[in-house]
Amino acid sequence: MYSKIADRLSLSSAGTFYSEALEMTGANAVQVDFTVMAWGGTGSLVLNIQESNDCANWSDALTTSSAGSSTLSSVGYQTFRVLNVGGQMVRVRYVLASASSVVVSAGVNTSLM
Repeated sequence: MYSKIADRLSLSSAGTFYSEALEMTGANAVQVDFTVMAWGGTGSLVLNIQESNDCANWSDALTTSSAGSSTLSSVGYQTFRVLNVGGQMVRVRYVLASASSVVVSAGVNTSLM
Protein backbone atom coordinates (compact mmCIF):
# COMPACT_ATOMS: atom_id res chain seq x y z
CA MET A 1 0.00 0.00 0.00
CA TYR A 2 1.36 3.41 -0.94
CA SER A 3 1.37 6.28 1.56
CA LYS A 4 2.54 9.84 0.94
CA ILE A 5 4.69 10.81 3.94
CA ALA A 6 5.99 14.21 2.86
CA ASP A 7 4.61 16.77 0.44
CA ARG A 8 6.96 19.72 -0.08
CA LEU A 9 8.34 19.27 3.44
CA SER A 10 10.81 22.05 4.24
CA LEU A 11 13.79 21.14 6.44
CA SER A 12 15.84 24.23 7.15
CA SER A 13 18.34 23.42 9.88
CA ALA A 14 20.76 20.60 10.58
CA GLY A 15 19.10 17.89 12.62
CA THR A 16 17.03 14.72 12.67
CA PHE A 17 13.38 14.63 11.66
CA TYR A 18 10.84 11.79 11.47
CA SER A 19 7.80 10.91 9.39
CA GLU A 20 4.65 9.64 11.00
CA ALA A 21 4.58 5.92 11.77
CA LEU A 22 2.94 3.64 9.19
CA GLU A 23 1.43 0.23 9.94
CA MET A 24 2.89 -2.67 7.99
CA THR A 25 -0.45 -4.60 8.12
CA GLY A 26 1.16 -7.93 7.27
CA ALA A 27 3.70 -6.55 4.79
CA ASN A 28 7.41 -7.31 5.13
CA ALA A 29 8.99 -5.05 2.48
CA VAL A 30 9.21 -1.27 2.13
CA GLN A 31 10.13 0.91 -0.83
CA VAL A 32 10.75 4.63 -0.34
CA ASP A 33 10.73 7.12 -3.17
CA PHE A 34 11.77 10.69 -2.57
CA THR A 35 12.43 13.85 -4.49
CA VAL A 36 14.49 16.78 -3.29
CA MET A 37 12.97 19.76 -5.11
CA ALA A 38 15.11 22.56 -3.66
CA TRP A 39 18.56 22.54 -2.11
CA GLY A 40 20.50 25.20 -0.25
CA GLY A 41 23.87 24.72 1.40
CA THR A 42 26.60 22.11 1.16
CA GLY A 43 25.45 19.30 3.46
CA SER A 44 23.65 16.05 2.77
CA LEU A 45 20.25 14.49 3.43
CA VAL A 46 20.14 10.86 4.59
CA LEU A 47 16.88 8.93 4.72
CA ASN A 48 16.61 5.74 6.78
CA ILE A 49 13.76 3.28 7.25
CA GLN A 50 13.20 2.52 10.91
CA GLU A 51 11.00 -0.23 12.36
CA SER A 52 9.24 -0.76 15.67
CA ASN A 53 6.71 -3.03 17.33
CA ASP A 54 5.57 -0.51 19.95
CA CYS A 55 6.18 2.99 18.44
CA ALA A 56 8.48 3.72 21.39
CA ASN A 57 11.63 1.76 20.53
CA TRP A 58 12.86 2.31 16.97
CA SER A 59 15.78 0.70 15.13
CA ASP A 60 17.14 1.05 11.61
CA ALA A 61 15.77 -1.61 9.27
CA LEU A 62 18.59 -3.48 7.56
CA THR A 63 18.90 -5.41 4.34
CA THR A 64 21.25 -8.36 3.93
CA SER A 65 23.81 -6.20 2.13
CA SER A 66 23.52 -2.72 3.64
CA ALA A 67 21.52 -0.37 5.81
CA GLY A 68 18.11 0.62 4.54
CA SER A 69 19.07 4.15 3.66
CA SER A 70 19.84 6.55 0.86
CA THR A 71 21.81 9.81 0.68
CA LEU A 72 21.35 12.88 -1.51
CA SER A 73 23.43 16.03 -1.66
CA SER A 74 21.63 17.88 -4.46
CA VAL A 75 18.25 18.21 -6.16
CA GLY A 76 17.08 14.88 -7.54
CA TYR A 77 15.03 11.69 -7.23
CA GLN A 78 15.96 8.40 -5.56
CA THR A 79 14.31 5.22 -4.46
CA PHE A 80 15.45 2.41 -2.19
CA ARG A 81 13.87 -0.63 -0.62
CA VAL A 82 14.23 -2.79 2.44
CA LEU A 83 13.20 -6.44 2.49
CA ASN A 84 12.50 -8.62 5.54
CA VAL A 85 11.10 -5.84 7.71
CA GLY A 86 10.14 -7.44 11.00
CA GLY A 87 8.47 -4.53 12.78
CA GLN A 88 4.75 -3.83 12.88
CA MET A 89 5.37 -0.13 12.18
CA VAL A 90 7.83 1.78 10.00
CA ARG A 91 8.83 5.42 9.68
CA VAL A 92 11.38 7.42 7.73
CA ARG A 93 14.15 9.26 9.56
CA TYR A 94 15.55 12.31 7.77
CA VAL A 95 19.02 13.44 8.85
CA LEU A 96 20.00 16.82 7.45
CA ALA A 97 23.70 17.49 7.87
CA SER A 98 25.42 20.86 8.04
CA ALA A 99 23.67 24.18 7.49
CA SER A 100 21.61 22.99 4.57
CA SER A 101 17.98 23.55 3.71
CA VAL A 102 15.89 21.25 1.52
CA VAL A 103 12.37 20.79 0.26
CA VAL A 104 11.46 17.12 -0.09
CA SER A 105 8.48 14.99 -1.10
CA ALA A 106 8.42 11.29 -0.23
CA GLY A 107 6.25 8.20 -0.26
CA VAL A 108 6.41 4.69 1.17
CA ASN A 109 5.09 1.56 -0.49
CA THR A 110 4.65 -1.52 1.71
CA SER A 111 4.21 -5.01 0.30
CA LEU A 112 4.45 -8.70 1.10
CA MET A 113 7.48 -10.28 -0.56
